[in-house]
Amino acid sequence: RTRLFDAVIHLDVSFFDKNQSGELQSRLASDTAMIQNAVTVNISMSLRFFVQAVVSLVIDLYISWRLTLIMFCVVPPLALGARAYGILIRDLSKAYQEALARAAETAEEAFGNLRTVRAFSKENWEVRKYRRRVLRAYEFGKRKAWGYGIFIGVVGLAAYLAIALVLWMGGRMVIRGEGGLSPADLTSFLLYTLNLAVSLGGLADLFSTFMSAAGASDRSFALLDTVPKIPSRKPPYWHHAKGATTTPITVTEGALFVSGSANVNGTGNAAWVDPTSLPRRGEVRFEDVCFSYETRPDVQVLRGITFTCKPGTVNALVGQSGGGKST
Repeated sequence: RTRLFDAVIHLDVSFFDKNQSGELQSRLASDTAMIQNAVTVNISMSLRFFVQAVVSLVIDLYISWRLTLIMFCVVPPLALGARAYGILIRDLSKAYQEALARAAETAEEAFGNLRTVRAFSKENWEVRKYRRRVLRAYEFGKRKAWGYGIFIGVVGLAAYLAIALVLWMGGRMVIRGEGGLSPADLTSFLLYTLNLAVSLGGLADLFSTFMSAAGASDRSFALLDTVPKIPSRKPPYWHHAKGATTTPITVTEGALFVSGSANVNGTGNAAWVDPTSLPRRGEVRFEDVCFSYETRPDVQVLRGITFTCKPGTVNALVGQSGGGKST
């Protein structure tokens, strides 16, 4: 959560023009909660089910490798089905989280501007708007539930069909005395097969949860990977300590960036310096500046602005409403 907040807070201002704060708060709350659940409780349960399945499989192979191979005839189609289901549930989870974020965005806007909503008697309109976005999330959630139910149902059916096939084939082998299989061996095999089926069912359930978390995390990781066009973090400024042999350091861009080269002496004396402590003239100059917001590139807010603010002077921007003074 802290890494995500740190990444978002340093993005360009234009990013916040295109993304509402309610959506970003939803990313910090619900998306990270799904990731948290996936990498804590679910991982421990996955390890437990995996070890349980491996041990049961080894014992089944030891008792009767023929019955084990018969039992595993259902694995290839289940693996293909699990792959298709994983892609589907990941996309649905991503769309579901997007829809929830839109609903949270609507609620945050309404609560943050409640006086305006109340002044224009738009409470019911805001409720209808919120309901539409919640229903959209509900539709995605319903499709997720159907997909989950069908997947788990098919996995459970295949597991119990495999057990039934093993019971039938094992019974014939015991009656005919094939493979040295005794009734006690068949009973043990069936018990470990049931244990294996329970473990695989648990892994299938957790697989669904992992795919949901993967879909929800896409947007969060995309935000973490976004590089702002204008860096707002303090860049590393290198300043040489007393006694070092240096070349002149030039200050450019209003002391926001320091350029230059230097040769530090053998002791390696060096320290960090804040650019605000470096000398600067304090003059601001605009030369034929034009500007449009990214959300409205077709509207040019500033056109050919040129002026100079001299040090020690007071300047005023005067113009009609909507003329671009705030920009």
